[in-house]
Amino acid sequence: RVFPPNQRGLVVMSVELGEDAEEEFQQLFVRRADLDDVDHIMALHDETYPDAQTVGFENVYGRSVVHIVELIETACTAVTVEDRESHVVGFACFDDHPTQLSAAGPTSEKGYNLSNQWEKWFREAYNEPNANGTNSVWMTFFVASSDITREVMQEILRATFASSRELENVFFFQPGACAESEVRDMLYPYQRLFTQLQVAHAATAPWVLPGTQVWACRRLTAITPLLIRVAQVEDHDNLVAVFDAQSEVVTHVYGEYFIAELIEAQNEDNKALVAEVDGRAVGLLCTTSDVDVNVLAQCFQLDPYDNLLKPSYMQRIREQEARRTAAAESGEPDSPFALGDYLQAALQQMDLDHFLDTVDRGASGEMTAVHVMIALQTFELPLEVRESINIMEFCEYFMALLWQVRYWEPMLEGEAEVEPDRIYETVNLLVSMDAKARKEIAQDFRDRWEFIQDAFAQIAEDQSEEGSDAEDMEGQEPAFEAAEPVAADGGSAEDGENGEDGENRDVDSPVKILPLLELLVEDERMGIDRTHAAALLVTLHWWGGEVDLRMPAATITEAQMAAALETVIASEDDVFLGSSSSPMWLANVPHHAKDVFCINMFCLDQAFQTQGADFLLPAFCMYPDKDYCVITQPHTSAQTPLLAAFSVVPPQAVSTFGHVLYLVHRCALSGPPIVKVCQEPDLEHLPWLARALDDDSCEDLLTTAKEFVKAPDVNKDKQVFVFEFDRQVCGVVMLESLNEDYVEMLRCGYHLDDYLLAQYHKSKDVDGVGVDGFIGRGHCKVLEFIINPLFMKFQRKMLQEALRLAGRSVCYLEVDLQQSVPPIFRDMLQVAPRRPPALKKKQRQPPKVASFFKVEKVVDEEEVKREERQKMIAERSQSALSMITKKLLSEHKIQVNARVVVVGASDAGLSFLESLLSIPHVHFSSLTLLAPGGLEYRHSHHLPLVAGSAAYSHNELRRGMLEL
Repeated sequence: RVFPPNQRGLVVMSVELGEDAEEEFQQLFVRRADLDDVDHIMALHDETYPDAQTVGFENVYGRSVVHIVELIETACTAVTVEDRESHVVGFACFDDHPTQLSAAGPTSEKGYNLSNQWEKWFREAYNEPNANGTNSVWMTFFVASSDITREVMQEILRATFASSRELENVFFFQPGACAESEVRDMLYPYQRLFTQLQVAHAATAPWVLPGTQVWACRRLTAITPLLIRVAQVEDHDNLVAVFDAQSEVVTHVYGEYFIAELIEAQNEDNKALVAEVDGRAVGLLCTTSDVDVNVLAQCFQLDPYDNLLKPSYMQRIREQEARRTAAAESGEPDSPFALGDYLQAALQQMDLDHFLDTVDRGASGEMTAVHVMIALQTFELPLEVRESINIMEFCEYFMALLWQVRYWEPMLEGEAEVEPDRIYETVNLLVSMDAKARKEIAQDFRDRWEFIQDAFAQIAEDQSEEGSDAEDMEGQEPAFEAAEPVAADGGSAEDGENGEDGENRDVDSPVKILPLLELLVEDERMGIDRTHAAALLVTLHWWGGEVDLRMPAATITEAQMAAALETVIASEDDVFLGSSSSPMWLANVPHHAKDVFCINMFCLDQAFQTQGADFLLPAFCMYPDKDYCVITQPHTSAQTPLLAAFSVVPPQAVSTFGHVLYLVHRCALSGPPIVKVCQEPDLEHLPWLARALDDDSCEDLLTTAKEFVKAPDVNKDKQVFVFEFDRQVCGVVMLESLNEDYVEMLRCGYHLDDYLLAQYHKSKDVDGVGVDGFIGRGHCKVLEFIINPLFMKFQRKMLQEALRLAGRSVCYLEVDLQQSVPPIFRDMLQVAPRRPPALKKKQRQPPKVASFFKVEKVVDEEEVKREERQKMIAERSQSALSMITKKLLSEHKIQVNARVVVVGASDAGLSFLESLLSIPHVHFSSLTLLAPGGLEYRHSHHLPLVAGSAAYSHNELRRGMLEL
């Protein structure tokens, strides 16, 4: 059976032991190890390994049982196994490097002096190019009850792999200097799930003795992946049992056979996948690509994810919005968009049913043109439309459009009756004419240009015979001066002026639009009807440039039509009028431009909950053109293991959306980025990553990176590491090493001792300085941390890898109250500052008689250090401190989405918030302090509406970083 994550962030798992039904079953539970387990672990070790085997145990693992406290404090992961009676029956430690490496001590050989160098040796020796620190760990300690040793090992590995989806390998380092009897006894638990790796190349290292072997356990060995396939109606019976076991409300609300109906309704947009185990469906995942990106963009901060649109489409949106803003600021009279774009944007947001209900009816119940005009004047135009056309112009344009859709009927004026179907037909026609449809219309008529020329020639001849047009045009200048028109054969219209008979035609001679359209419809060679002709009329008038065809008596020249068709064909693929300030700015995005699908139903048998992420890759395969997958969940719902593969998108400041939005990108399912030391080719990518920083921080990062690349010594004070995915730099982190004096200063100023045992994190230099410390441990500070939002959920792993490469085990983040906060801040633990004792500031008067006036004063070094430390603390009194250890980085924080509201900025309320923020294994995503007037330090120029805090000073409130 599998249970949900416990409060320590590791999946708790149990197994029932016994081969026959008559045997008594024993349950094993795996959890995070705690310092309270030390005595039980030591007793288990003494019971399992007598004194004769103790030396062999120390030789194999490189540690004795007396180092249990050190292992729990400094290892990446330490787990304890209990039986159902809560007796400790097993213990294991996992680290990011072999124990023998850090125990080997400093060495002069470059590349093998710190705990970050096992990868080079391992890849050369065992030909494992894909093994790295992000997907592999080393088992550095194991002890279990002798009668269930292998079973304990199996459950530890299963729980470890289940808790870390990116983990692919668990390695065990077998030292070469151990006796065969020692190795045989110690290897017994590993022989079932581990396989011995064969040496491919005889690579050596100072800490690798002859005869050394490495054992490996792969993820697929410990956890069998689920078989994911397309759902079938026959899966209904199995899935009903899974749904009913978790909730009876679903069947009660949606019906007994809703699962079968859901599976049967699959189409291009809606898909359903099932997980199969032993021929039985144990889970269901339903998805859809019909996602309202407008609502999500209004409620969540999706701009870093291109608002879930195709990158090219979102880029055009940004460019067009910038162009429209520039035109408005410069006061240019000409709009950068066509008139039809504004009319289309307005009609897209019109609720036709509601609009028709607002139109008055006559005594006989019929709707007239006057009634429609009056109702149109009450329609509220969108903001982006109001900036270019007013409501009276909109009414005029709408009435002209009503005629254009049925141009063969009279113009609608006065008491002329207007049928509701005509309004539906008009609005639907214009809304459906997107850029692609308009281009198809224009290109279709452009391909038939020879026939259109014949129609122009025939009408011109008829008008010439009547002579009426010549009199109308006398003394008038051409209304449109077109560019060189294009003829039907691909040449210019000037070439097409001469027909086959050699006679010249005037392409600037206007003809009436109605006879022209009717002649085109009657021409069998055109193959069009009045609906196609109406679409041409709408396209020419609203998107053809300077062509005015609003009235039945309108005229057009051959040159004007040719130019208008070319304008439509050459127009941009998509035109976007919305702005981010508009509540409906993404409401009309075409379906093909959306780059997201969502999960609208998910259920998985309790025994396989930790493998829910196995659905995601097959789900993306069902939508090959989509890069994002989202899922929303109520604030009060518990986080399932499936959501561990997703990132939480922060809400907008004014959002009232009742759900939490989770998002994952297709690339993030391929595993975390690789962390490596910054090299010269990476420098060209850093300016683009650092563009969001202020000028000083950006310059400091670039300068430090260049200096670090020139001399990449691992013991430099400042080190720069980059995150690389698919040979692309997607993040950077800059660390600064801290000496012991600085750490002591932090311990004096903050409650660091509540979260770590500092004596186990002392560093040892490769030159032999600090012999009381440890290789691969120490303290450092994050100066800059930048990562692509797509890989935000891996930032804890990225920081852990950076610490390994830097040879550090504790990381701090000092945030000035006026500077921007890096995203890693939310994954770190905020440390409360210590309160200095209240001392008298007024010094006492010296005595009148000094008995030892001439005695030389002895300088106390401790007093000098104490004064310097107090000075440094005073200088950092305006900074907030966060910290994280290597152990805490491997423990994923539990996301609590429940909205917690604290009423009143009293001492009790503030201390409650401080307590919630200081829980190491829990992250509260929605904490709200409700206090009239806000926090007192934010409104110091106003009198607070409630009593101020007596326990928290203004400076302490600011250092609490409650705004984040």
